[in-house]
Amino acid sequence: MQVPTIARRCLPEGRRGGDTDRPDERAYRHASSSGSEARRAVRHVIQAQADAIRRKDADAVMACNAPGIRSFGIVAPLRRPDAAAIRERLEYWFAAFAGPLDCEVHEPDISTIGDTACARFLQRFSGINMRGMAVELWVRVTMGLHRIDGRWLVAHEHLSDPLDHDAAPAQSKL
Repeated sequence: MQVPTIARRCLPEGRRGGDTDRPDERAYRHASSSGSEARRAVRHVIQAQADAIRRKDADAVMACNAPGIRSFGIVAPLRRPDAAAIRERLEYWFAAFAGPLDCEVHEPDISTIGDTACARFLQRFSGINMRGMAVELWVRVTMGLHRIDGRWLVAHEHLSDPLDHDAAPAQSKL
């Protein structure tokens, strides 16, 4: 079966011929300073976004995004249609925390090929909400990034929440 071009970009190196940052695939990785530099630059974007979230700085989070970003969050609606909707939801979320908001990135897995990158990782958020309750949330994040004018920017972002269907059924009305 032929794998579509966009899907090949997120496959491990041994299956698509690009560069990967997964420790279990180091044996397959070809020495490539440009691939290493690209992964380092993508990791920097991910960390810059996490730092901006910790500061509750919507401008800095948005600066990590490409024009026309597609975002699929963990709360309705299923997708944010444009940057204004992404910013609005982000500011609403920041305002839900009374004090500092912590954001940690765990197990980043970054693959690059040319000017396209795929990053997958776990992200942990924690803080105190406006009702004084401690909140801890783990999400799975997948990002598609493009290098535009020499800068890596998030063009696609998908967050998913490991859901316990017995405790809270998934939203089924689209």
